[in-house]
Amino acid sequence: MGFAKYFEKDLLALNKLMSSDSDRFIKEKLNNQLICLEFDDQYHSSYEAKCCLELLISIIARLYPRISFKCDLIGAEKTITKLSKYAKKINKEIDIENDKTPSIILSTCKKPKQLKGEIRFYLGSDNWTALFSTTRPQSFAFSKNPFGASIAACIAASNLFRSVFEKELKFTIDDNVRFSILDQYYGANFNIKTENLDLDEFDLVGIGAIGSATVWALSKLKGLKGRINLIDHEKLDKSNLQRYILFNETDENKWKVDVAKKHLNDNKFKPVSYKKKWANYIGEDYKGSCTSKMVLVAVDSKEERINIQSSLPQKIINAYTDDSRVGISRHLNFIEDSCLACIYIPTKEEKGDLTLMVESLNLKGQENFLYKYLQPSNKIDHEFIDKYSEKNDLEKNSLKEYIGKNLTDFYSEVICGYKVLELKDSKLVEKVDVPLSFQSALAGILLAAELVIEKSEFSRKQNFDVTQWQILAKINKENPGNFNYIKNLSKNCICGDSDYQDVYKKKWNI
Repeated sequence: MGFAKYFEKDLLALNKLMSSDSDRFIKEKLNNQLICLEFDDQYHSSYEAKCCLELLISIIARLYPRISFKCDLIGAEKTITKLSKYAKKINKEIDIENDKTPSIILSTCKKPKQLKGEIRFYLGSDNWTALFSTTRPQSFAFSKNPFGASIAACIAASNLFRSVFEKELKFTIDDNVRFSILDQYYGANFNIKTENLDLDEFDLVGIGAIGSATVWALSKLKGLKGRINLIDHEKLDKSNLQRYILFNETDENKWKVDVAKKHLNDNKFKPVSYKKKWANYIGEDYKGSCTSKMVLVAVDSKEERINIQSSLPQKIINAYTDDSRVGISRHLNFIEDSCLACIYIPTKEEKGDLTLMVESLNLKGQENFLYKYLQPSNKIDHEFIDKYSEKNDLEKNSLKEYIGKNLTDFYSEVICGYKVLELKDSKLVEKVDVPLSFQSALAGILLAAELVIEKSEFSRKQNFDVTQWQILAKINKENPGNFNYIKNLSKNCICGDSDYQDVYKKKWNI
């Protein structure tokens, strides 16, 4: 079977989503599917169609073990070979079966030859607008805008997933979707230019699942100007490939920021990489004083988000995934609007990550020992495996594959992945977020779109703090939803502190 070498992370996401611990069932379900990617001459004539199809491949090859390509054009074999090589770079084990009958077809054709009984999803885009249908073919416009096309790919991937696991998830499929990414409204159709934009200087914090998708989207924009500071302190691990759409198998063990930088090389757009956390970036490079006018936040933890807001950049746009949700929050005026900390500041006392890990790993009384492995430079070693195995009455050999990995990876794969202990009711499981690739891709692409929209000074009909998608539900007038947070609802937020307000006003001349 053509499952990727990082498929265990997919199983973790699927088990969590469907409350199932049957790896065999999930593998059989996926292996029974042959997903066909159909294209026509639009792939060569429309930049939007090209972006859509290539993103589809990047998403689908990470989960599904069998795919095929279909194109009725004369001479299409060369393009099919090129696309097949692209899929193999993402998952070298994937089976490409162009001579077999597919179970589901994702079609980017404007006039496909349809056969009775085929299950088809049709994709298209028009600049900022994503198009999707289960009943009629769609087409692609001829702009250089990747946003509508890439969101259409995410919508199609979500519907494909819902179709494959329809009985287990009990979610319905979208019928016809026309959605404007620009105005975040169902059925709307607005446009602003995306070519030759000057994005000035901005920071992207976190080149993980969301941040890598942001970089992917920015790399598709033509003629960008400005500077992006890429901030992430980690190298790419094998398990990351499950949902990092920018990366392929050849990028394993490389610095995330360095790979991202290569994708953004342009004469007028300058990417600068920083192999460090946000706190070190501010402390070492800016002497503790944040001078960032715009920060894109794509980190995992509440604490990191609060730390970023505490450094008082002028504007923040934040992207997140949570269970089956995808969201964007906008924090453009610290004085008047809710800040990023408003959303993430605890409303009641919570157990810290260390305490939860100690409890779930059955290592009570070993807090100091465990804390050592929370440091990024300290990897799982024989001493850790020996102690953990002894405490939990496990065979050491069954855990040797984790030597050299981070504690957080061990924790998510062994505990939350149900590989060793059956801990479905653990509070730790509730804290681990393992989104599927189309979910993270959507979040990252939306984050890039929000940056372009903000820099273009486009005025939406109505401004909201948050736009939130239920990624496995039908898209309609209620999904995604738009709403506002109440500023300083906790009565304990930094944006309600007069000292922070004074510093912000002085820093940004308000």
